[in-house]
Amino acid sequence: MKFGASMFFTDYSMAPGELAQALEQRGFDSLWAPEHSHIPVSRKSVFPNGGEVPKHYYDVMDPFVTLAAAAAVTTTLRLGTGVCLVNQRDPIQLAKSVASLDQISGGRFIFGIGVGWNAEEMENHGTVFATRAKLVRERVEAMKQIWTQTKAEYHGEFVNFDPMMTWPKPVQKPYPPIYVGGAFPHAARRAIRYADGWMPLAGLMGENSDVFSIVPKARAMLAAAGRDPATFPISLTASPEDLDLLTRYRDLGIERASVSLPAGNAAAVLPILDRWAALIRQVSNYGVPTMHFGVSMFFTDYSMTPAELGQALEERGFESVWAAEHSHIPLSRKSPWGGGGELPKHYYDVMDPFVCLTAAAMVTKTLKIGTGVCLVNQRDPIQTAKLVASIDHVSQGRFLFGIGNGWNQDEMENHGTVFATRHKLVRERVEAMKAIWTQAKPEYHGEFVNFDPMITWPKPVQKPYPPVIVGGAYPYAARRAVRYGDGWIPLAGRPGQYGDVGDYVPKFREMLKEAGRDPATFPISLFYGVEDAKTLASYRDLGIVRCIVSLPSAKADAVLPILDRWVALMRAV
Repeated sequence: MKFGASMFFTDYSMAPGELAQALEQRGFDSLWAPEHSHIPVSRKSVFPNGGEVPKHYYDVMDPFVTLAAAAAVTTTLRLGTGVCLVNQRDPIQLAKSVASLDQISGGRFIFGIGVGWNAEEMENHGTVFATRAKLVRERVEAMKQIWTQTKAEYHGEFVNFDPMMTWPKPVQKPYPPIYVGGAFPHAARRAIRYADGWMPLAGLMGENSDVFSIVPKARAMLAAAGRDPATFPISLTASPEDLDLLTRYRDLGIERASVSLPAGNAAAVLPILDRWAALIRQVSNYGVPTMHFGVSMFFTDYSMTPAELGQALEERGFESVWAAEHSHIPLSRKSPWGGGGELPKHYYDVMDPFVCLTAAAMVTKTLKIGTGVCLVNQRDPIQTAKLVASIDHVSQGRFLFGIGNGWNQDEMENHGTVFATRHKLVRERVEAMKAIWTQAKPEYHGEFVNFDPMITWPKPVQKPYPPVIVGGAYPYAARRAVRYGDGWIPLAGRPGQYGDVGDYVPKFREMLKEAGRDPATFPISLFYGVEDAKTLASYRDLGIVRCIVSLPSAKADAVLPILDRWVALMRAV
């Protein structure tokens, strides 16, 4: 189940861009903007929530302007009108507004609509209250013509125009999804007749408003009308801040639950968002195993750029990007490559991972960035500690420190590392870096690493430091992960070298227990995920937290189709 948030944007609320960025950073799926053009001072219409109409109903800004502002500063957040009062808008102008917003948002718009409750408000727009439902239906039908036809025309009782031309057309085809807002059964009937989804209010509980009663009835109506309930989403507005209810909504098959935020400033709103972010995590993990998807690439001067790939991943819902490293490859090598055969060219050509990941961090907002893996056996620990803390700062706490001890003897010997003692060397370097990250005046004295008290800043954003994730095979790398890591990354794509995932993961969890570490809090990621839905589902059910796809060092025309295939697999899993 996805989570959205709605706000009446006013001149005293958070700005649309400010709220949108806060939502995207916290894992919300969508932002919804309501509308009222005005509220007549003298009116007979009863406010649906009871009592006086709140001040923000009078003060609310235009939703297309506010959502356009939100679109400009976000990359993945969906943007919806919640709801647009079609009964009060010219359909030709409204069709252009919808298509324009869908264009500038890159196809992220959801057209939430309603027929309105305030008779005096709509009458000021020339709309007759008694016939507003039919008026809205005709206006929606006319807009569909405008969005899909080169020379659109429409002839109805309330809407009438001869063939005309107007652009742009929407990005989403045939047009952005239309969700009808309102109560059961009337709004549900309208949604079934001419829309793509329905949005009742979870917060208005009473007759014909109990979610667990009306949703099955609405699905029966869909089936009776020949529409497939499985492909007709139901979203809830004004959702309660209650874990049990939200979990039951999820289990009922609700597509999205949205929270109604006060028209307040950041000091009032952000604590509410943080509470909801915790609820989102709980509902997402409550009885349902989840698995993130990342991507790794050897970035070269002939691959996609890190920034280009980072944006493409964030837009498609990937959780992380991982950059490999080799400082060089000696021409005369003793060490065989684990993949078998000749060492691929991109091993020689790969760029520095910290530089690449910084570039990716600068053009993304939620994508995690990880070394996959950093060869600590070949790096100075004091300098590496500063690199890690620096990149954690510029990425605002999104860095994952994937590390390895190396397999290429010739390569590490050029750095002065003895192959036979590299494992102890790496352990000491990791211990020394942990001291640097957590202490004001760190010192370390070991066999391979030795320094007296010193001062170095910055310290990492993540406390006590970014997660240290140890890469390598079972059982040796697994033991190192248990001893000084915060996670483990074996390679799923080399069963001959690494063994079967289903065999070694349970054994690894036994190692954790024997060492007094909790398997439930020790994440296992997999490199080289297999492009197969059944296999990926088995990883998920095994409790793997992240599956990382290995991409070729190639340009966008070769890489983006691969990403799009994986997006379909991610949804299936």
